[in-house]
Amino acid sequence: MPHTFLQRALVPAGFIFLWSSAYIVVRMGLPDMSPIASLALRFAIATIVLVVLAQAMGQPLSVLGRRWPHFAVAGALMNGIYLATAYVALQYLAAGTMGLLASLNPMLTALLGWVILGERMRLSQWLGLGLGVAGVVLVVGLAPVPGQSVAAALLAVGGIVCFAIGTIYFRRHCGSSALLAGNAVQMGSAGVLCAVLAATVEPLRVVWTWRLIACVLYLALAVSVGAMGLFGYMLRSRTAGVVSSNFYVIPGLTAVLAWLVLGETLTPMALAGFCISSIGVWLAQREAPAP
Repeated sequence: MPHTFLQRALVPAGFIFLWSSAYIVVRMGLPDMSPIASLALRFAIATIVLVVLAQAMGQPLSVLGRRWPHFAVAGALMNGIYLATAYVALQYLAAGTMGLLASLNPMLTALLGWVILGERMRLSQWLGLGLGVAGVVLVVGLAPVPGQSVAAALLAVGGIVCFAIGTIYFRRHCGSSALLAGNAVQMGSAGVLCAVLAATVEPLRVVWTWRLIACVLYLALAVSVGAMGLFGYMLRSRTAGVVSSNFYVIPGLTAVLAWLVLGETLTPMALAGFCISSIGVWLAQREAPAP
């Protein structure tokens, strides 16, 4: 199979599916454990698995040398802060509102990549980002933010900004190092951050059920190891704005998966938004690999 096909089609599709499925699994397992504590457990499991895999593949953490702090910073921004703020904000905001706020990420990342890294995007790619926003709006609707939830919305936006900054930071400082070892450091730093946050800002609540165990294992292995590994792989050869454009498809695919798995309603408007977002991502992805 040609490398370009793997990079441009299968890898983004795998990332989008795994990241979208995470929202379904979180919804199923969240009632059994306080959110930030569940993140800390998830990252701890992912770290152990990645360290073992890295060692088995000849990528011990020592191969990172003095660059390991860069991976720690990127992991704290892209995983720890982003997901912790999102989990907290979801307790006060509608999922549709969170979807609209999350659509800021690809455009913000593209702008930061242009300003900080000098990454250029063609007019058709900016058009693709615009179509992505339009598709997200159709999927989730223009959900208002109640006055008492403004603080939660600002918290969510702060997390999204941290994810965009973390993406640029990874692209600039971490792109050429060992993938497994680097991802292990990212998960480890995110786990430590979430453990500290869980101990200081939320009461611990755990009901050990098979559902909770299955959900945490899936999120650790399929999302933290699998999806974030694919995200890092894409960032090694494509511009940050193009890679982040994949997030536009996630609200639509999440709505489809919620319809299939949870029996939620899938409106024709949401399906149309999914299609428009997919076209937008296709336009944004039409780019030669960055040097």
